[in-house]
Amino acid sequence: MQSRKRIFSSVFPDSSSTFTTPTPVATPVTSFVAPGQSFGGPQTEPPPSSTQSPSSSFIAEHVKWHRAWHTATSFLSLPGESITFRTASLDPSILQATWTKQLYPEALEATKYLLYISKQPPSDGLSGSDDIVDWYIHEVRVHFLTFVLPEIQLVCADQDAQEALNNVLRILQIAQMIYRNPLSRLVYTAFESLYDADTAQMEIKWVGTKFKRDLHAIIAYSLPQEEFFRILANVLTREAATILGIAPDDSTRAPKNGDGMYLGAEGDMETKEDLRTDAVGARRLKKNFEESESQSTIEARRRVLDIGYRLQEVGLGGVRGERVLAEVMNKLMTEYITIKFAAQWQSPSNVTACLKTWMEDQFGRLVVEMLGCFTDKGENATGIERRQLNEGDELELRVTFEDIEKWSEMGVGRLGRLRISELFEIVVDWDSSMGAVEDLKSYTTTPQTRSYLTGSFSSALSQRLLHPGASTKEILQVYISLIRAFSLLDPKGVLLDRISRPIRRYLKEREDTVKVIVAGLLADADDETSDNISGSEVLVELAVELDKANEAGGQEISDVGELDWDDMQWVPDPVDAGPEYRKSKASDVIGSLISLYDSRDVFVKEFQNIMGDRLLKKDFDFDKQIRVLELLKIRFGESALQACEVMLRDVLDSKRVDAVIRADQNLHLNKLHLSKPATHLSPQTPHAPELHAKILSRLFWPSLHEETFAVPLEISELQERYERGFETLKQSRKLTWLPALGQVIVELDLQDRVVTEEVQTWQASVIYAFQDPDVSEGAEVKRTVTELVAQLNMAESLVRNALTFWVGKLVLKEVQKDTFNVLETLDQDETGKDIVEAAVAAAAEAGASSAVTALRSNEEVQMENMKVYWQFIVGMLTNQGAMPLQGIVMMLKMAVPGGFPFSTEELREFLNLMVNDGKLEVSGGNYKIKH
Repeated sequence: MQSRKRIFSSVFPDSSSTFTTPTPVATPVTSFVAPGQSFGGPQTEPPPSSTQSPSSSFIAEHVKWHRAWHTATSFLSLPGESITFRTASLDPSILQATWTKQLYPEALEATKYLLYISKQPPSDGLSGSDDIVDWYIHEVRVHFLTFVLPEIQLVCADQDAQEALNNVLRILQIAQMIYRNPLSRLVYTAFESLYDADTAQMEIKWVGTKFKRDLHAIIAYSLPQEEFFRILANVLTREAATILGIAPDDSTRAPKNGDGMYLGAEGDMETKEDLRTDAVGARRLKKNFEESESQSTIEARRRVLDIGYRLQEVGLGGVRGERVLAEVMNKLMTEYITIKFAAQWQSPSNVTACLKTWMEDQFGRLVVEMLGCFTDKGENATGIERRQLNEGDELELRVTFEDIEKWSEMGVGRLGRLRISELFEIVVDWDSSMGAVEDLKSYTTTPQTRSYLTGSFSSALSQRLLHPGASTKEILQVYISLIRAFSLLDPKGVLLDRISRPIRRYLKEREDTVKVIVAGLLADADDETSDNISGSEVLVELAVELDKANEAGGQEISDVGELDWDDMQWVPDPVDAGPEYRKSKASDVIGSLISLYDSRDVFVKEFQNIMGDRLLKKDFDFDKQIRVLELLKIRFGESALQACEVMLRDVLDSKRVDAVIRADQNLHLNKLHLSKPATHLSPQTPHAPELHAKILSRLFWPSLHEETFAVPLEISELQERYERGFETLKQSRKLTWLPALGQVIVELDLQDRVVTEEVQTWQASVIYAFQDPDVSEGAEVKRTVTELVAQLNMAESLVRNALTFWVGKLVLKEVQKDTFNVLETLDQDETGKDIVEAAVAAAAEAGASSAVTALRSNEEVQMENMKVYWQFIVGMLTNQGAMPLQGIVMMLKMAVPGGFPFSTEELREFLNLMVNDGKLEVSGGNYKIKH
């Protein structure tokens, strides 16, 4: 406490503290010694007391003391001149002529007298007077605050950081040299004349330590600390970045190993032993690294060590310098890890080993050298002398190997936080980012780090993935990569269980999740460019996973929630597992996706829909589909996929039945036996239509589109003959044609070109309607939308779709609104680039809209079934008046025999559809009949 008060009072002196100024020369001296005589002291004998009274002796002694004080303080007083950075750059001879006074005997004798008096007991009346050293320290404080500090503030404010730091340190060094010179020349010389050698050295050391301590306190507490230490931090950061290999210039970096990582000298691990052998190890460490460092790194190291020596020399090292150094090295550690190891995900990963090597060889070495600068060894030597001393055998390391290990742990922790910030990209780029997961293993070793990982990554998933802008296929892709990555990171599955919960909840809310999963399972594992299904891309990786499961043994994987009592490898759940923790064997990807839903029936139904849609296509690879179905049986069981097996058998049997019927009815001869042949076609023409059919078992197939419309007469005649052949072959069965599900290859023979397209049946019927045998050759045939709807008995939407398609193919042209004719020839204007591009775009749009699935969606089927209960609802609302939704549901459950099979949400959708159709209206949440 006393030392703190002493430091504070050295900078902010108490008002009660007074220091005398040199006594004026005009002070009366009645009994002073003659010129050339000594002021008195231990060598001077006092005059006999008999000749002086006590009062006159007391007065004479005080006059002598004041005169000595005046002489000594006159020599020690500092000139009122500023010490600027320009002054600091002057030649030493000029500085000596300006600031150094010539030592004269009177000043030395006066100082000896004052020092002697200050050591005497208080009986002489003079002990306890102002100390000459304290007076000089006060003089230095006043001079520093008045003439030096303003220059330092100006330098800090107006100059570049590097230049400002050099100038400030130079000013402080010169000021310290100037302040120390009078003290050493006068006071130290007086001590040497006054005492024996040992006593003099002890007194000199005590005074020097006191002066140095107080001067450093003046400097440290007077400087603009925020500005100065900011400048110091900037310079140290710049120089240390070059030394540690963070600078952008490749010439400043340490050598790389084969993996592109930065290592120390020779890439070895000798630093552990080096750091344990103190001075010998430090010399070995220095020698090893100097052989591999570039010239710019060596120069930067010399500059930063010189700064450290100079800081310690002017009193800004020690705890203050260490605090700044700690902040700088802490920042550079993070910066190095971010710059060197970001996006470095190669496997096997050696990032952690390289980081520890760098921490021991480069980071630790720089800290050792800088802390060596902030010691008191060689305190009276110059910067060069101290540097030479630091290179000697007497260097004592202040950093232990345990400190290096702690820094390495800090570095691994920051590497782990870097990897967590990159974890979303790591998962997306799996498995090329396997090395990053290996790095995370060394970080996620405590409950705190594991909790930080799950919390941070869950937040990233919510912001970057679980939103409407991401497609279901993309979310499932990330989820699959997530399962694989976290299975490597945490084989027990605890982290995966925590992370996957929000993804699984979000996927269950998506309407097309089941469809995308099933489409991926049914995809071709060897073809990554599979066709789009219902407008969404196929997740081929699921098919690959299905193949892997089959190659691994083909055993059915049990539900993750079931406990296998025969498993001899069973272990309890991990201690940090949640209450709902469930782990699948081998981190099964397909099992995890199937377990999204409580029942597998939703997948089985979707299997039937997608497989049925594929089986109805013209070109289909049955061998691959059979193989996929067999793999799915392993996963879901044969009974669950019995309907799919029947559907596949139907299509395979249709080929045989179709061949038999065509042979029986002579359809394979490509002859037409029409009741009224068209005039434009000959019965022997090679362009006579051919008819092939797929015969489906109605009870085992999902609901199909049953829209009907008029087909060309030639096709209807073929259908009648085909029916007769089928009834002959299958006498107890009857065919029902579904024309909306067929595909037709159409060849149009126009005047200047031939157009061949594979189209939907309604598109073929519409273009066929433009063929009129009663119109003379060369005459234009026009059809309107209304005429086509009536003639073909087709929905207007299908008619417009077909017309748009053929306009895009440059076969039809809209001459008036809803009126079209055939383009037998193409004029030059009609083949222009813009017109062709617009036509192609229109055809593509029409073709995409016409490529509807052959199966009706679940929503369509439910809506059709809901119409059965429409009369019940109309009766309730007519008799009861307006009713809320819950009331309608309750009444239907009581009134409908067998109960109402639909949920509240499904009924709400149906009622809203009726509101849109104008049959109902809703007010205040109550539905009523609209009149």
